[in-house]
Amino acid sequence: MSNERREQASREELLQEIARLEQMVKAYEKVNSYSERELVKANRMLAAYEEAQDLTPAEIHQLQQQMQQGLRRPVPPETAVDSLQNQIRAAITAGLSGDGEASADSRVLERLEDLRSSAGPEFYVEFFRLMVHLDFSEREARVYWDDIVDHTHFLSRAFGRAIPFRVAMLDYFLQRSPMLRNPRLIEMHTFDDVVRTSLQDQLTGLYNRRYLDRCLLQEFRRAERHGHPVTIVIFDIDDFKTYNDSFGHPAGDEAMRTIGGLMAASFREEDQACRYGGEEFVVVLPETDAAAAGRVAERFVQAVRDTGFSHRPITMSGGLADYPRLGLDPGRVFLAADQALYRAKAEGKNRLVTARETEAAGSRSGS
Repeated sequence: MSNERREQASREELLQEIARLEQMVKAYEKVNSYSERELVKANRMLAAYEEAQDLTPAEIHQLQQQMQQGLRRPVPPETAVDSLQNQIRAAITAGLSGDGEASADSRVLERLEDLRSSAGPEFYVEFFRLMVHLDFSEREARVYWDDIVDHTHFLSRAFGRAIPFRVAMLDYFLQRSPMLRNPRLIEMHTFDDVVRTSLQDQLTGLYNRRYLDRCLLQEFRRAERHGHPVTIVIFDIDDFKTYNDSFGHPAGDEAMRTIGGLMAASFREEDQACRYGGEEFVVVLPETDAAAAGRVAERFVQAVRDTGFSHRPITMSGGLADYPRLGLDPGRVFLAADQALYRAKAEGKNRLVTARETEAAGSRSGS
């Protein structure tokens, strides 16, 4: 076979592969545009319908009240990383939906370049985490970005037509620099739902402990960079085991949901409220010292006191500690807040206690 025929065969093979990749992207986007959302809605409706079969009219009324509380909950705050990834999503969406003579993919690249210029090296890292779920250093991510841009231009010249940047990126990580062996295409909104579910406590709607572990480190790093305080407040429901034993776990779950709604409504959007486990809750308040955090936390404790629970009143105890007064490490400040909570329990419960400078470690007994 002549060189010319081999080149032609190679060209045709590459063209078929590119066409296959384009078809994969288009087919998934077409199916996903209606199937994913409808499937999620259908599953939720079915689960709710099955659960409702065993509810009394009084329990249905309680659920309606909880739904109204949930509608008033603030949207969970974003971390700096989440915010940058959201900006990348927005740039891609705006480029694909924009008007003008330029192709959609050219608009996407232009918007991403603008974002890259303003966000700095972190852009490259978060771009690949979002798009292909690969972790690179800033230096590696920059090299891969430049390579994929060049690969896009190469493919476009080779076939005499514009090859979409996303298709070129998929081809690059499948063929040119194989890192994806069996990629799974997933629409961004579906991926967001998966991530949110993995970081959310299903009973209260607050963040879970996995998210708390991540956000504590991020907030303390940010506080160190900018010289801002951070306060941690740990809450515990007083005598909750007795409440569960006396009225049953469904009543305890109802109380938990109500307290979760009160917590979400009581703190600022930038504060990060989490269910730590059992009847314990943790709130991280960025750019807030102990005095300011104490005022907000006391309002929440009072709101719990004033709420008419189904069986008997419920109270909360809390301990708070702040950075940098109680320490520079998130673990040390957390333990100081934990010790302050122990003191609140020992002093009679139903109160909020601020950690002393000597309370940077310790343990506590039950509620």
